Amino acid sequence: MCGVCSDGYAYRSSTQRCGSCSEASSLDAVAIVLFCVLGILLLGAVYVFFFTDLLKKVKSADELNVLVFSKLGLIGISPDVSVMDEARTTGRHLKARVKIYITLWQIVSLLPFTLGLSFPNVYSTIAAALNVFNVGVSTSSLVTCSADDGYDAIDALVVTTVYPVVIVLLLKAVATAHTHVRSHLGPVEISQLKARYFNVFLVFTYLILPYTSVQIFQTFSCQDVDPDDVDSGDDRYMTVDYSVSCSSSKYEFGFVWAIVSILVYPVGIPAYYFYILYSARHDIRSRGDSMASFAASDEAAVRLNPIRLLFEYYRPELWYWEVVETLNRLFLTGVLVVIAQGSAVQIIVGLAASLFFLKLCDVHRPFVDAKVQTMKEMSLWQIVLIFLLALLLKADFSSVDTKAVDVFLVLAIFSALIADIVQALWWSCSRRHAHQLARSDLKGQSSAVSGGEADSKVVNPLAESACCAEDERGIGMAPISS
Repeated sequence: MCGVCSDGYAYRSSTQRCGSCSEASSLDAVAIVLFCVLGILLLGAVYVFFFTDLLKKVKSADELNVLVFSKLGLIGISPDVSVMDEARTTGRHLKARVKIYITLWQIVSLLPFTLGLSFPNVYSTIAAALNVFNVGVSTSSLVTCSADDGYDAIDALVVTTVYPVVIVLLLKAVATAHTHVRSHLGPVEISQLKARYFNVFLVFTYLILPYTSVQIFQTFSCQDVDPDDVDSGDDRYMTVDYSVSCSSSKYEFGFVWAIVSILVYPVGIPAYYFYILYSARHDIRSRGDSMASFAASDEAAVRLNPIRLLFEYYRPELWYWEVVETLNRLFLTGVLVVIAQGSAVQIIVGLAASLFFLKLCDVHRPFVDAKVQTMKEMSLWQIVLIFLLALLLKADFSSVDTKAVDVFLVLAIFSALIADIVQALWWSCSRRHAHQLARSDLKGQSSAVSGGEADSKVVNPLAESACCAEDERGIGMAPISS
């Protein structure tokens, strides 16, 4: 119950312990420096995008995909598909993988806090690093150590639930001002500009939802610290912060605030996702499995472009699947907090929910791309494995090798990423080798044709301009005209 920290100490949710402010603040300072470095790199990328001669001709995300993926050798392979369609499909697959990774790491980074369980140091360190994908500020040691003594879990709840609203209002103001400045543009350009800002809004809500929900639901978790009634004073305190009595007036305020916040975040955001998807369900179904029809500059594309983050990876008939994904994240992070926190029952409930969603995903197979579907199922198995290892830690078997548990936990976090990297390297090496063999064969055929028909001066016109393309499995190679 090291939840009320002495002066000069701050509570670290990743380790479930109090740590010195000097050490914790230095870690947060490093994180802020890294964040600033990433911001500078982003500004540099924007500068290159708008002012470098190489990229001045790039007018859309699809053209940027063509430029990047062509340099990497990922497109321009199939003779039956245009380069633009290849770039669009490759970009969609890449974004789907990134989204799956973020979803996985959001869940696993919050599990030490959600389960109230002390994981091994290696996992705790990795979880603390991955917590960057859960956008939040209230539990920062810099905030806790610099605040007055009155800063507690209720204050953290208010900060966590108010600052996203402020960010959204600022984003709305910037979008309005930007649209006003660019009012001389045509209606198509204006709609694209609004779509980009709306995409930023959707990404922001996607990132803040798990952490914010945990902060809200933990308000309802109180613990009786005197079950035998030895003391006649207050017995029930907030599980997340033992300095707050659950019978105090401040807790009553926080309780009401949490109920209102539930309507805004855990209920409001999924409901809003469902509303905009339900309104666009006919357009989503009409696009088919191919994104080529979606990319066409028609009225349906204009309506769907702002919300493509919510549906473009799934089969059109499952237009609502993003809501299912959101509910799964909410249950495994926020809702799970109030289910007998710190007990084996909580871990078993989380394990059952993970297996349920895994089966649901396997039955419906919502993703358009089969490889992305396989990767999603693998990430769900990773979550199941972490819950099993958490149950093992909860049992506290003395014969369990903690180093082995560390290894399995790390693999449970990064196994999908490792498999994806190995698969990409193997595919790239195989394709390059096949290209080299095919080009050698073409050169030999060209020499034979030129030598055999030297007298008649008849030369195959395709021999000099032929290039190689692999079939869908990446095995067979065929010459095509350039």
